[in-house]
This record gives sequence, C-alpha cells and structure tokens, in this order.
Amino acid sequence: MKKNVCLLIFLCLTLGEVYAQVITENPRIDQELKTNSMTLRIQRVEITDEATVFYCEAVNLTRINLFSQFYLNVKPDAVIIAAGGRKTYRFLRSTGIPVAPAMYKFKRLNEIISFQVYFEKLDPGVEVFDLFECQNTDAEICFNYYGIHVRNPENAAPVTFNKTPGAERTETKPVPAKPKVTIKGKVFNSQTQQPLSALVLLETLPGNKALATLQTDPRTGTYIYTFTPDKKSYGYTASARGYIAVQENLDFSDITENQTIIKDIYLKPIEVGKPIRLEKIYFAQGEYTLLTSSFAELDKLVKLMQDNPTMEILLEGHTDIIGNPVDNQTLSENRVKNVKDYLVKKSISGIRIQTKAYGGNKPIVAQGSDEERKINRRVEFTVLKK
Repeated sequence: MKKNVCLLIFLCLTLGEVYAQVITENPRIDQELKTNSMTLRIQRVEITDEATVFYCEAVNLTRINLFSQFYLNVKPDAVIIAAGGRKTYRFLRSTGIPVAPAMYKFKRLNEIISFQVYFEKLDPGVEVFDLFECQNTDAEICFNYYGIHVRNPENAAPVTFNKTPGAERTETKPVPAKPKVTIKGKVFNSQTQQPLSALVLLETLPGNKALATLQTDPRTGTYIYTFTPDKKSYGYTASARGYIAVQENLDFSDITENQTIIKDIYLKPIEVGKPIRLEKIYFAQGEYTLLTSSFAELDKLVKLMQDNPTMEILLEGHTDIIGNPVDNQTLSENRVKNVKDYLVKKSISGIRIQTKAYGGNKPIVAQGSDEERKINRRVEFTVLKK
C-alpha cells in the first residue's frame, strides 16, 4: 500500500545579533504521533530574528518494494498554534525536503533524511505550542505534535563577555561580513494577473543542489528569501499545478554588498490546443543535433509531463523560409524527432508524444532580415490532453 508521509517540523530560535542565541535541543513534546513506518527526531528548535526553524531527522523503517513505498514532504498549510488557538504562525519555506505536492521518495530501508522547516517567528514568551499539519487518512500520515516546549523568554538578555582575571586583552580585527542577497517577488497567472499559490525552488549551479523551497502566500503570491551566496551562479524554478514552470539563472559573481533582487514571475496556464514555444532549444546551423544548452529547457518539459502523467502532447518543428523547401522539411522532421527522443530517454512514454514537421510553411516573420527571421526556427508543443 502506497502512503504519502507528510512531515511538520520544529522551531529553532535565534534572537538577533545583539542577543544571546536561544536553542532548544531535543525539545519536550507532550503528545506526538507514533508510526511503525518512520521515525522523526526533532533535533533542536531555533528562533531567529526572522523565523522559527525546525531541525529534523527522518528515518525510513519500511522495506521498499512495488507494494510498499513511502514519500516525504511538508504541507504548505502547516501551522503552529499557540495560546489556546489565539495565535497562529504560518509555514514559510523548507530546506532539504520538498513542499507538497512535490515529494521525496525513500529509496531504501533505514535511509536518513535531515531537513529544516521555517515558520513565522514566535512571539517572545510563547514557549508551549502545537504543530498541526493535516488530518490523518488511510493514504496520508500527518506528523502533528501537541505541547512542544521550547525556551523563548519574554526578554532575551544581551550578550555579555566575562574577561578572565589576569588575562591580557587581545585585539582582533573584525572579519568583514559577506554580502547577503534577498530575492523576493510575486508569482502571477500570466493571463489573469491573479496571484498564485506556487513553489519557488532555489538551487546552486552547476549541480542543481536545492538551496530552499519557498511556498508563496496564496493570497498575494509573495515569496522572499535571504541568503549569503557562496557560489557565483544560482537558479530558480517557479511551478504550480496546472501551469508551465518558469526557470531562470542568477549570477552573483560581481556581488560586493547586500542586494535585494525583485523577481515577479508569470506562469502560463496549461491549455489544450494552444501551441507553446520552447524558448531555449538550440541546434547547430543547418544541423539537427541538439546542443547541450537545450537540455535545461527540455528538462522543464520532462518535469511537466512527469507531474501530469496523463498529458499527451504534439511536438511541432519549424525552419526558416529561406532555402530548399525539401531540405527544410527534412531538417524540421529530424529536429522534432530528436526532441522526442530526448524526452523518451528521460522515461516519458513515446505513446504520449506525437510529432509533426512543417519546414518553412508556417513562418512567424515572412519578410525581413536574417536576424528578424530567426524566430521562424523553432520547436513548439501543443497539449492534446491534460
């Protein structure tokens, strides 16, 4: 029986640079869910000046086979409840674990996953609270905790340093702080301009190592994340169920001071029968072999079809109108075939992919310079079935 295991997480509070750090190691819990399929250890709770952070470790106790598979994620509507329900603190983001509907699939028995989940910052003095994720069902196990005890005093004492008697004072030069980057913005429906409940995944490049998964506010579409770049290149992918994902790279090689980057993102709804251009598909001039710079764009299409397992598409290949029509037709056929082959190699069933080549018969620009006619050379896909 396949179950989706959703995890909620604990808080770790840091009270700002001028106050002593407050950390609760292995916080006491009055009541927590027990399950034979997994153990979840809350290692510590920290409270920062921006958020409440849970540090957790999950251990899979189930043998993985065709009939028993377990998945791990965090519900975006998870909430901290305090003061008898009078105070609530929303989920913000996670690191090391996906946010639903995305899922991490356990690969083996006794596999260990470490992750952090961020909620809104607890008010000072809130030291006992509940963590509620969802209602348990036969297909879903929710990790709900009641009576979580942490240290979170009303007034944190300033940091003091005791000088050892007789010890000479040693002057140390301050280490310059590394610049921080804040990336923020909103995610919208590109057609209606309405805000979306979406996921924004931040990754390091190359390697695509997840940095953070952000859940936008469903009311405003807002997301925000602050970090200290330790690499030059990062990327983000914004996605929402029923929409085409958007991906973009970010270059921080020249950053010398704190920066705030505003990225408003517009997602196109998936519509049956409407062609969508694959923007970054590249071939050598007059050739049909895909260049490696095309793979990132094609991987987005792979992900879209993985997330929508009943989706069927039509791939369409086009060339410029200049040149021999027969050669152009053959070139467009080979190019669109190579795109399909790439998807099939990524485990997308070929039955779900139809192809059609038009050569130069459907130009976007019929007249103009070589530069203006570049737009004619393209690969598009049309959703035939959602």
